[in-house]
Order: sequence, then structure tokens, then C-alpha cells
Amino acid sequence: MAAEKKTAKTAVKKEKVVKAPSLEKYYIAEKFDKERNISFNFKKANQKTPENFKTFIAAVEHYIAIGEKSELPTRVWFHRDGAYRGSVSVDKARIIVKEVRTSKVEDTKAIEFIETKNLVEKPVPKPVKKEEPKPEPAVEEPVVEVKPAPAPKPAPKPKAEKVLDFNKETVLNFPTDQLPEELFGVTRDYSQAIFDTILSERAARRQGTHDVKSRAEVRGGGKKPWKQKGTGRARAGSTRSPIWVGGGRAFGPTPARNYTLKVNRKVKRAAFAAALSALARQKAVAVDEFVLNAPKTREAVAKLASLEVNQLKHILLVTTNPEVFQAVANLQNVRALLPQFVQVEDVVWADVLIISKEGIEVFKERGQR
Repeated sequence: MAAEKKTAKTAVKKEKVVKAPSLEKYYIAEKFDKERNISFNFKKANQKTPENFKTFIAAVEHYIAIGEKSELPTRVWFHRDGAYRGSVSVDKARIIVKEVRTSKVEDTKAIEFIETKNLVEKPVPKPVKKEEPKPEPAVEEPVVEVKPAPAPKPAPKPKAEKVLDFNKETVLNFPTDQLPEELFGVTRDYSQAIFDTILSERAARRQGTHDVKSRAEVRGGGKKPWKQKGTGRARAGSTRSPIWVGGGRAFGPTPARNYTLKVNRKVKRAAFAAALSALARQKAVAVDEFVLNAPKTREAVAKLASLEVNQLKHILLVTTNPEVFQAVANLQNVRALLPQFVQVEDVVWADVLIISKEGIEVFKERGQR
């Protein structure tokens, strides 16, 4: 019984019927080589390797010969510039050969010629059905209570942009009666002492950690490359010689180098006092404790504005108050330092010096050392 059911099921299954093609399709396409010489590829549909003909007429005549022998109707499509330009049957192909030959059309313009002369049939695009708009369902309008419009809010006042103009000229006129004469009253020219001291300060800030390997420190090179005599080559005792690629560096920088530039103590004192005196002559030294209500940047800006120095490009602030350091940390034109760390270069850099009385006392002690 089971075997009979299986045979019945297999009998019910329909066999796949392979439909024979009702039309044989062929294609003629332009082909250009590297030197831009034209030829024409001819192939049947689903054929991988095409046949190549040197002229357009030869390719069409080859199609006519195939179409006359074929039992099924045939049609050829012409391909140019990446698109199909139309198709014809065998009868129309004979007319194309006659027209191209009598008109003496070049092969490069053959497909364009038969297209402009309407010798090929082009598929007519199917008309697109326009969908009729569906009627919208009627919607009942909701009853809306009309409320009185609120009173218009007053327009906000435009905020003034806070921009620092560093090119603006600021006239300074701070009193000098509280400044000690030995520090802020030097009249002698100490420009060379200031120059030497700044070079010494910059040299002292150098880390000097640069280092390279000499021939003794480079790894390898212990064996003599070749014997001393008899090879015809130059003598060599190590592959790590400075004249070899991969060898050590000769006379390179080492951490043992000392960049210190010695300047006498009296010269440093004279340079420091001369730099302070130059600011005092310009009345650019303000004695102020620089007390802030809170360690905030806006408080520091307001304090500088009260002193009328906030537009200056370089402001040196000497104080011992830690809140001041926190308040001016974000100000690009302010440099805050402890009095014992102020150098000659800082004083020369500054357009104005704001210093507390405690800072002046520290400066006096530095001048007596």
C-alpha cells in the first residue's frame, strides 16, 4: 500500500516543461581598442564569447546570413555608448546595409546614422496610469475656545560682546611714591646686564636630556668585518663605525653637556633693578593688594578694569594670595607669579606690574643677597 501511495504522489507531480524560444536575439555593439580603432562585436543572446568584425556592414551581413538560415524569427539589437539604440529584423537589416553603403557612412557613425534616419525600431514606453486621488473623508471641525492673546513679552536686551582690544593705547599714570629708590630709581644703563641675565635664565630652564649613542653604545659590531689585508677593501675594525650606516654617532649631544651661563651676582641685581626702574619711569607699576571677593575670573577681570589695565597685552601680577592664581588662570594676558620667582625676563615682558607691599619687601631682600 505504501508503495502504491508513493507512485500515486509521483504521478501527481507535474513535469517541468521547457519552453522553446519563440525569437532568436542577437546583438551588435561597438568596441574600441587602446588606439581608438573601432570594431563590432556580434553575439547571440546568452552567448559568452562574441565574434568580432572590422566593419559595421560585415557584422550586419553576418546577421542576415544567420537569420535566413534560422527556422525561428530573428532580431538584432544595436548597442552604442552604453545604451541600446533600437532593433530590426532581417528585412530591415538588408535596408540598413543598402543605406549605409550608398551613403558611405563611416563605421564610427554607423549606428548613430541608422538611429537618426529612423531605420531601427525603438520600444514604445508603456503609459503610466495616474492614480485618481481618493476623496478625503469629511472631518468634523472641533469647537475651539478662543482665548485672549497673552501680552507680548518685552524684547531681551542685546548682550554686549566682551572683546579685548590689545592694540588700544592705554595711558598709565600710577604713583611712584611707595616704590623704594634702590629698586625702582636706577638711572644707569644696564642693557648688557639685562641681556646676559635673560640668556642665563633661559639656559637654566633647559633640561639638556638629549642623548645619542656612540660607537661604543650601539649594539653589535664586536667582530672585525673582514681581515686586515689581502681583500682589496678598506680597513675596517667594526660595523658600528660612525662612517658606516647603522653605526654610532660621532660627537653627538649627551646629557653631560652643561648649558649654564654664569652671570655674577652683582650683575643680576643690577639687571633686575634696571628692569623694574624702566617700568617705574613709564609709571607702569601699581602697588595694590589685589583682593578679590571670590576666586572667580569675572572678579579678577573687574579688578583689572578698575585699575584700567585690562586692555593691556602683558600684565605681570606679583602676589602671594593663592585665590588670585586661581582667578587669573584663564586670562591669556595675565601672568601671576610669586615674588621670589620673578625673573628679569618676566619684568621686561610686562607692560604693567601689579605688586603688593609684601612683594616689594621680598624684592628688597633679593637685592640685599
